[in-house]
Amino acid sequence: MTLFHAVTLAGDYLDDSGSSRGISNSADLGLLLQARSENDVAVTGGGTARAEKLNSTARCSICLVSNSLNTLSLPLLKPAEGHKVLLASSNPSLLAAASKQTVVECITLIDGLPLAKQLVESLRSRGFKRILLEGGPQLIQAFSSDGLINEVHLTVTGSRSKMTLEEAHAFVGGISYLPRSSDSLTLNFDGLNNYLVWLPSGVAA
Repeated sequence: MTLFHAVTLAGDYLDDSGSSRGISNSADLGLLLQARSENDVAVTGGGTARAEKLNSTARCSICLVSNSLNTLSLPLLKPAEGHKVLLASSNPSLLAAASKQTVVECITLIDGLPLAKQLVESLRSRGFKRILLEGGPQLIQAFSSDGLINEVHLTVTGSRSKMTLEEAHAFVGGISYLPRSSDSLTLNFDGLNNYLVWLPSGVAA
């Protein structure tokens, strides 16, 4: 599983409206779309999907992780591009309502069992081998705690200069929900964003 995430130099992942759109830019968005194209399914939380107003499965299938009935109002649940929309939930009412929408494939999660492992096993059993994670801190921590994130792509937007490796490691260490960085960390800078890529500590190359 690959994590794709963006934050500001201050470590913020959302703007004042609760969306990441205010902290992103065209270069960052281009990388996200490319990452989707290179994966079979993108996993995100229902809250993130609502805040970002996600409405397209053009690049890959989308798996929403949510227990909120508000998820059913998302335009994303009416795909037109041929990819699947999956809904993973432990809420029986939500699953029952979603199952009536022929475009949605439901995944039942069991409370009390590790969410991340359940979801990955369910996705892989359905043929989704390359999984992209786009969620917020809670979802990232769930997958990171279970050791399921194999690679991290972090964009630090609004950067004025290229970070040093020492600064990059310190920056990652200051964001508690991110997987720990390792000696594999590499850096790129395009004049606006710092791009950090690493294999989390304990993950073999």
